[in-house]
Amino acid sequence: MTSWDWRLLTATFRPQRPPTTALAAVTGLPIPIRDYEAAIELTYRWELAENWSIEPDLQYIFHPGSNIANPANPAGLSPIPNALVLGVRTALEF
Repeated sequence: MTSWDWRLLTATFRPQRPPTTALAAVTGLPIPIRDYEAAIELTYRWELAENWSIEPDLQYIFHPGSNIANPANPAGLSPIPNALVLGVRTALEF
């Protein structure tokens, strides 16, 4: 049996934080404001045999880490970019 599945996942919404905004106003640097993280997921399940299935997974994540500053950027002025995640899951039943 094969099946399609899709999900829209959301995480908590966070209000803008005054200390971060105040620091940006004092330094003049555009520090990313934490707001939300959301994901869209698409999966498909194939039954390769009676007791064995495989399920590829595709996810697109918007604002990873709720739009926090990118640790790969030494200045910390840009947020972590959106992410495309690929995965695969297999299941054996016995």
